[in-house]
Amino acid sequence: MNTLPTSYVLYSHFFFFEKQDFETFVKSAESQTVELKGLEVLRRYLPELRRLLTAPGSEGYLVIYYACGLKQFLEGVQKGMRSREMPDKYPELRFAKAFSERFNRLLVSAQLGERIRFITSLDLGVVLDRVNVPSAEALQHFVLGDKPDMRYDIPKIPEAILRLRLLGSGAPVFRVDQDVIFREDDQRLDETGLFSAVGSCLKAYEGRLRDTNVSTFVFSASYNTRVLTELQPKTERFAAWGWAFATRMHPALVVRLDEIERICKLEKKSEKDAAWSTYVESALNDKLICQWYGLNESRFRKRELQVDFLKGLVEVGAHPTTSVISGAFLCLSDGAILDLPPFSNFRRNVMWIDDHLKYSLHREMQHFTSDKLDLRPGLSYSRLDAAMVTKARPNVVDLPAYVFASYLPTLLWGTIMDDWIAPNPVLKFRLEDVKDKTSWKEAQTRLGTGLLPQAMLRALREGRFTQEDQLRGSLMERAVKRIQKVRELWSSLRDGSERTFASYWAAGEVAKSFPQGCFSDAHDRRLWSGIAPGREVKDVLSRTADLGDLLDPVLDLVTDAVDYIKWTLVWPQFVQIVRSVRQGEFAGDISWQPRRGNAK
Repeated sequence: MNTLPTSYVLYSHFFFFEKQDFETFVKSAESQTVELKGLEVLRRYLPELRRLLTAPGSEGYLVIYYACGLKQFLEGVQKGMRSREMPDKYPELRFAKAFSERFNRLLVSAQLGERIRFITSLDLGVVLDRVNVPSAEALQHFVLGDKPDMRYDIPKIPEAILRLRLLGSGAPVFRVDQDVIFREDDQRLDETGLFSAVGSCLKAYEGRLRDTNVSTFVFSASYNTRVLTELQPKTERFAAWGWAFATRMHPALVVRLDEIERICKLEKKSEKDAAWSTYVESALNDKLICQWYGLNESRFRKRELQVDFLKGLVEVGAHPTTSVISGAFLCLSDGAILDLPPFSNFRRNVMWIDDHLKYSLHREMQHFTSDKLDLRPGLSYSRLDAAMVTKARPNVVDLPAYVFASYLPTLLWGTIMDDWIAPNPVLKFRLEDVKDKTSWKEAQTRLGTGLLPQAMLRALREGRFTQEDQLRGSLMERAVKRIQKVRELWSSLRDGSERTFASYWAAGEVAKSFPQGCFSDAHDRRLWSGIAPGREVKDVLSRTADLGDLLDPVLDLVTDAVDYIKWTLVWPQFVQIVRSVRQGEFAGDISWQPRRGNAK
């Protein structure tokens, strides 16, 4: 039995150098001693993690999930294989097993085997083997998928298992992105805000538990917005914008077509990567960035952050300064964990799906009893102002492909979901920040009117989902209206003659304006071409046929939203399966003990 004091658990999905290390492993004939860059990153941080996890009075442990081989693991489970058999068939899982064994030896040597738990997909077998049985057939579609593909939110399945295993332990699980902990600059963890964030988040958690009026809650820390209110040279402004907000600013960068064409023609990857790093810094226009986020520009020039009411991103998505952030100590109460499953069934990347959208769905389903608690300043709201961490943003390479083929489509799906869940955006603001207090209070009395929460509440009340076709039609109708709104908003993101990436994409003018060398066959033209190419922005989108090539991806989103209701109905069965495994058998359990030797 593990008797180490434990006040909290950190959870992070680690994937630094994962692809590169796997290729190195294969090329070395699966050598057990070949140098692996990801392993070196982890090794460097062991002394810092020891300081963090053994701090007197706030001791904790860290669960690191390594997803390499997850696709193959799911395939094996679907075929009825036991997890112990899979490494013989799949090289990805042999690599994950070898990586885990080597890191665990380092942990044992450093006497951190109980404080740091490194789990791979193979460690999930103790739970997921129980899902792949006839009695759990309804679950398999949502947990394992119809095909063994990597879905965007699938790493949240291990997180959900961990949270369910720790129910009733009194130890909160805080989720952090890997680059909040592990950084290329080797910055000390106390300098990134991690130590103080642990203390603040523990106080926020304990305060909520003490309040008997609170049954369900979700909260997170903030990213480092202070850097934007401090004077800094122009060369550091780009990094500051990246540290401050969860949603990135790249769509609001200025487009210079001649320079982009020159960079796309560079043959050496190192030269191209360096050129893009220089470009993004030079393409920064504070006025456009403020417009993108909805920040008041005049206040920003005075080094103050104020989000204008229903302007910019907050009109169609997450509030940049008040919405919860999944990678910044996201914490869910026991009630929140039991009420809703992760969005693991969604096939596409959807922005805000595991933080702002999840929080909004809880709120609209009236799971929360209070928006603000009577705690010390900075800890009362769902987004803790008193807890800030600094996220080390990776450099973006192949900028046009990243923004057009990946980031903007991901954002668009998030804006659609935002409308399906909470069509009235006023509640994204805190009451104290709204001039018309009456409209905010009235919105609180009309919770649950969004299409998705309304359908979910009815399905849960009746114990079945009976209006699927009607819901599909309504979701599609609302999606067209939201896409039109986004089109109007982003196409106007320009400053005189300076146009942004978002404005080209929203107007459907990417293909006719950008060199084809910016994109490869691997990039889906339906996505990077933008919204309704060839159609004038003034021509309103009003029918599904107006979406053109975006129709199929939107239909996928509709199907996934409908399936999420079905997933919610069978979620209690998954909870029972996860909880049925004896405590101590799963590597994330508080009572789990590391085995002495090469493997767990």
